[in-house]
Amino acid sequence: MHQQVAADVPMDYQITYSAKRSTVAIIIKAQQLQVKAPTGTCERFIAEFVASKRDWIAKQLVRQGALRSFKSRPLVDGALSLFGQPVPLALKSARNSSVRQFDNRIEVSLGTRVQHQQEKAKELLLAFMADKLGRFIESRLDYWQPRLGVQAQGVKVRVYKRRWGSCDRRQRLTFNTLLAGAPHWVIDYVVVHELAHICHMDHGPMFWHLVNQHYEHTHKAKAWLREQGASLELEF
Repeated sequence: MHQQVAADVPMDYQITYSAKRSTVAIIIKAQQLQVKAPTGTCERFIAEFVASKRDWIAKQLVRQGALRSFKSRPLVDGALSLFGQPVPLALKSARNSSVRQFDNRIEVSLGTRVQHQQEKAKELLLAFMADKLGRFIESRLDYWQPRLGVQAQGVKVRVYKRRWGSCDRRQRLTFNTLLAGAPHWVIDYVVVHELAHICHMDHGPMFWHLVNQHYEHTHKAKAWLREQGASLELEF
């Protein structure tokens, strides 16, 4: 571990060398600083390079800290965002573990023999959200597919770290479980976006023309995901 202090900003970083690399890169993940460099790169050069980027690094650390504080903590806050609305959430002990939704609340039951209760609660809530999102998306596909003149060859819901959805070359769609916390109109945008990829795999003019032809709130939805997307991330 190397330490570089510049402009009153302490920066600890770890260097990873690779013979495949041709340039030095700085990676900031979970507020940890990593430097990736070609094998044989002088450590003094790396230190000077990191120091030259101190303002950018400081901004990224602050930004990541702000995003982390923006995340949803359902077990602490006692509420889970579901389709844009906070729903009160309660934990209880029971013989078996399960999640049930009533008219105005979500109840998470944890089996008395469960040792890692937070992990179990996370598993249950993500499965619950995936089911809710999957049902909603299926209904929206029934609406949007005839309008775009396309047909998905499969639909899955899973947790992504850096994307809200995807479409592969076999025309199979995957959606991020965390979208279950977003408003319906935002999810609609992601559905249309991925369906449009069945016709156009890139993000060129023809792709965006197709999206905008069928969905009129593209810019608003993109702005919502950019500005509010971090609030959909869950922390347990």
